[in-house]
Amino acid sequence: MHQFDFGDGPAAPGFTPVSARAGYDPDKGYGFDDASKVSCTDRGTDDPLRSDFCTSDGTSFSLDLPNGTYEVKIITGDALQKTNMDVRANGMLQLYSFGAGAGGYNEKTFPITISDGRLSIQCMTARTLPRVNAVVITKTAYHRTDDKTTVFLAGDSTVSDYEPGYAPMAGWGQFLGGYFTNEIVIDNQAKRARSAKSFVDERSLDTILNRMKQGDYLFIQFGINDAGPDPARHTDPYTTFQDYLRMYIASAQEKGGHPVLVTSQSKRTFDENGVFYNSIGEYPNAMKQLGREMNVPVIDLNRKSLAFYNTIGIEATKKVFMFLEPGESPNYPDGAQDRVHFQEYGANQLARLVTEEISDLNLYPLKRALRK
Repeated sequence: MHQFDFGDGPAAPGFTPVSARAGYDPDKGYGFDDASKVSCTDRGTDDPLRSDFCTSDGTSFSLDLPNGTYEVKIITGDALQKTNMDVRANGMLQLYSFGAGAGGYNEKTFPITISDGRLSIQCMTARTLPRVNAVVITKTAYHRTDDKTTVFLAGDSTVSDYEPGYAPMAGWGQFLGGYFTNEIVIDNQAKRARSAKSFVDERSLDTILNRMKQGDYLFIQFGINDAGPDPARHTDPYTTFQDYLRMYIASAQEKGGHPVLVTSQSKRTFDENGVFYNSIGEYPNAMKQLGREMNVPVIDLNRKSLAFYNTIGIEATKKVFMFLEPGESPNYPDGAQDRVHFQEYGANQLARLVTEEISDLNLYPLKRALRK
């Protein structure tokens, strides 16, 4: 086990101190790749592990390690200010929008397989500058999910997890695990504003593949952001969109996993007669066409969502989507009228629709593990 306490204050017992001057030293086998980009702060609290931290935006902390599988725990927080950062390990995005409120602390653990003798951790600015209090790295021959089936989620903001500061906004991936017994683990890698293209380009798919084992599932939902004009995200439904989806499918199958395509649910769009209609263009149809071509299951959440909206009616869908009156939520004091993103109730309902499709498609062992 390797335990590092970041900052210029006294190190916690059993931890190796890492200060702003700790450039990589091949004799020690660890350090910052460029220590000139590191600064440290000590808030002077009674907790030596959390009192101080380092900010290392623009460089990585590297550690020489034998090849193998490891679990990496990162602690972040600040006694005075909120924290929010993204974390890459060996170039792969591992933690997204990871942080804590002012005076609070958070810790998360992710698995990674090392194949080139080095672990490089880069903490990057998200909503705040990155702050790292401690890193703990443990070699493991047995990952805690080895005896369980993991469902990885690749998708956009309508699927992703949200931190409390965004509540009641939520993605359906946040609620999916509640529909399964503990035989199934949900690893939600969906991220806001991603497309089938940008998710690959930022190496988020690589993060999933690094963790995936034989028998795991990969659920793939894109389309909303693929339709926009941004060249970093845009794909064409029947050419580049399908090309990227083939990459997801082939990569998962090479790992012994089971890819499942999920058509994007429709936005809150309805005609003059109050009938909801598909507002994602040809992306759902392109996905279904590819599923038939490659014999890959397709969860048609686009169709299911439209049937659900039309059943409950226009007014009721305001509780599905982010429609809030001013003062209704402290996170949205001016209210909200968002026809794309969900409130927690709506996200939970979309997760329910996904599980209905899992059952109808006889996706085992997932179907067997659904709660009755």
